[in-house]
Amino acid sequence: MKKGKIVVDIEKCLACRTCEIECVISHSKIKNLFEIIKSPDRFPGVKISEIKKLNIPERCEHCDFPSCVLVCPGNALKRENGVVIVDNEKCIGCGFCVIACPYGIPRINKERKIIIKCDLCIDRLKENKYPACVNGCPTKAIKFIEVEE
Repeated sequence: MKKGKIVVDIEKCLACRTCEIECVISHSKIKNLFEIIKSPDRFPGVKISEIKKLNIPERCEHCDFPSCVLVCPGNALKRENGVVIVDNEKCIGCGFCVIACPYGIPRINKERKIIIKCDLCIDRLKENKYPACVNGCPTKAIKFIEVEE
C-alpha cells in the first residue's frame, strides 16, 4: 500500500474543480457523473475554497493524533494505515469532528446525516494507485508525496 500525503501547489490551481469531480466519481457506486448529480453521494471529500484570492483544494491532513477521532462519540472515525477514515454505519452526524478539526475539513451531509471527508482514497492506495484527485488534476497542482514509515 502506498503511504504518503497530498500536497498542493496553490500557484497552479485553476479552481476547475476536477479534483472534486474525480473524488465524487471515485467514491460513488454509480460511476456516472450525470446520475451522481441527483444522488446523495455527490459530496466530495476534497473541496476548493478561495482564500485571499488563492484557490486552495482543502483536504484532510490525516493527522498523527487526530482530534476528530478523539471526540467522535460513535467511534465512527478511526486511523487506519495513517489515514483517517469514517465508518458511515457508525456515524451519527453529530458534527463534533467538524468542531474539533483544526483545518475545518469534515463536513456534514445533511441529507444522509453523515460526515464527509477525504479518506485519501484508501482503497486506491491499497491497489498502489494515487488518490483520484491527484490523477484528475489537469495542472498537477495536487501531488501525492510518498513517505517511508
